[in-house]
Amino acid sequence: MNRIAAQQQAWHNGQPVHARNEGAVIPVVHQQRAGDPLPEIRGFVRSPFNPLVYHSVQQAVRAAGREEGGWPDPARVGIALGSMFVDAVTEEESWHDILQGKKLSPIMFPQSVPSAIIGLLTRELAIHGPMTCLGSSRNNWSIMLDMATDWITSDYADIVVLTACDVPSLRSRAWEEAQGTADGWIGGAMTVILERTEHALGRGRLQGALSLQQFRQRYVGHKSALPAHRGLLGSCWEEGES
Repeated sequence: MNRIAAQQQAWHNGQPVHARNEGAVIPVVHQQRAGDPLPEIRGFVRSPFNPLVYHSVQQAVRAAGREEGGWPDPARVGIALGSMFVDAVTEEESWHDILQGKKLSPIMFPQSVPSAIIGLLTRELAIHGPMTCLGSSRNNWSIMLDMATDWITSDYADIVVLTACDVPSLRSRAWEEAQGTADGWIGGAMTVILERTEHALGRGRLQGALSLQQFRQRYVGHKSALPAHRGLLGSCWEEGES
C-alpha cells in the first residue's frame, strides 16, 4: 500500500495522521480571534470569515520576515486554507435576503468560495507556488501539515503558508450541539508558516522556530490548546484525544 492510500485508510479508521518531520520547521504561528476589530476588505462583506483569513495571513507573513521586495523566489512559496464550515455566514446572509424578498447581491457568491480570499492573498503577497483549499475534519492540522511537508520534500516549495479558519454559524452550532460541545466557542483563524529548514537558516529565521512535533504538542494535542478557537478551527485537537 502506498503512503497516500495508507493515509486515506487511516482517515477512514479515525486514526490521527501526523505530518512527517523531514527537514521543515515552523518559524511563525499567528492566531486571530473572531470578534477582534479588523479593517474591512473591499469585496468581502457581512461575514467575518474572509477578513479573519486575510489579516491572519498578512500578519503571519509579515512576522515571517518577507522582504520588502518580495520573496526570494515567489514560485517556491505555497499557500493552503483549511476550514470545516468555510464561509457559512455568507450563505446564511444570502438565504436571509432571499427569504426577505430582496435581490441577491452579485458579490455574495464569489466571497463564499474559499479560493477567492486565497486568490487575493496570492496576488498581493506574490505567492506563485502551490495553492489549495481543504474541507477539514477534526484532524485538519495534521492533514495540512502532511500536505505542506510533501510540497517541501517533493521540492515544489521552500515556504508554505497554512491557514485554518472557522466562525460561528448555524452549521457550526448544529455540529457543536450534535457533538455535545456547545460552550461559547467564538471562532477565529490560525496561520502558520512552514519552511524548509536550510531555507529558514539561510534567511536567519531558524532561531525560535518550532519543529512539527513541538507544534503538534503545543497546539494540536488537546482541547484546551486554543481556548479562543477550539477544535472547530480546522481542528486544534486530534480525533480521539482530549
